[in-house]
Amino acid sequence: MEMKEKKVFGIKPEEYSMKGSLNHTTMSEEDIIKKLDNAMATGETVKAYCLRCNKEGDLLISFDPKVKNVVGLIPNSEFSYKDTHMGKRLSRVGLSLEFKVLSKHPDKENQVTTYILSRKSVVEGIKETYVRDLEAGMIMEGVVTGVQEWGAFIDVGGDVQGLLGIRDMINNFVTNPHELFKIGDKVKVIVKEVQKKDNDIKIYFSRKELMPTWDDIDNFYHEGDVLVGTIKGRIDTGFFVWLDETFEGLCEYTPNFRFTIGDKVRVKILKINKKHQKIRLKVVL
Repeated sequence: MEMKEKKVFGIKPEEYSMKGSLNHTTMSEEDIIKKLDNAMATGETVKAYCLRCNKEGDLLISFDPKVKNVVGLIPNSEFSYKDTHMGKRLSRVGLSLEFKVLSKHPDKENQVTTYILSRKSVVEGIKETYVRDLEAGMIMEGVVTGVQEWGAFIDVGGDVQGLLGIRDMINNFVTNPHELFKIGDKVKVIVKEVQKKDNDIKIYFSRKELMPTWDDIDNFYHEGDVLVGTIKGRIDTGFFVWLDETFEGLCEYTPNFRFTIGDKVRVKILKINKKHQKIRLKVVL
C-alpha cells in the first residue's frame, strides 16, 4: 500500500479524562440546569461522567458530584446506533461520555430533575464522519478493546473499531500480541486500509509506519553501546534480544549464562550491519 501524507484524524475515543466535561468545572445546580436546557434547545453536544450502569443497561450520568438533584440517564435504546452487549455498556462506566439532551423530567415531590440523554446520535455522527472522510495513511488515536492471537481490536470512537493485525504491530517479529498490549491501552495507529459499504466501515491499522527504520538506527544505537534488552527467542547459534520494538539483535551464547524467554539482559553491541539489517550482540555479565 502506498501511504499518503500522514494526516492526523482528530476524533478521539471516549476516555477517563474529565477535560471538556461538565465535571471538569465547578458549576452550581442552577448553572448545570441552564447548560442542559440550552443544549436541549440547540442540539449542542455535552460531555459528562458515567457513574454506573443499571441492570437494564441504562447509564447514569453525573454532572457534578456535589449536585445530587440533577442527574442524567442514557437509556439502553439511546446508547448506540447498533446492537451492543451489556459488557460494552459496562465498559463505559468511569468514562466521560458525549451526548445530546433529549428531554427534561422534573420530579417536584423528590426534588430531582432527570435529563434523558442520547449517546447514539453522537456516536452515529462520528461513524458517518469516518465513512465520509477517513482515508488510508491517516493517523488516529485509539484504545485497545480486545487482544487475540492474531491481532488487537482498536476503538477509535463512534463505536467504530478496527483491527491491528499481528504483522502490523511493530517492526520486530511478534508471536504473542498479549506481550505488547492489554485492554485499555492507548495506542497511536495509522490507517492501512479502509473498506466502506452501505454506510458501514471496516478499518485495518498498522503501527510499523510510525516507527523508526533501519535508516534511522544511527540516531539510537552505536557499536560499543551497552544496554538492557529483552530475550525473545533462541536458535542453535544464539538467542534474539529486542532492543526496542524496531531493532533486535542476535546474541552469542555465553558459558554459564542461563536464561528464559522474556528475561531482561545486559548486552553490548558488537556489530551493526545496516545493509543486511542485523545486529550482533554479546552478554555483559
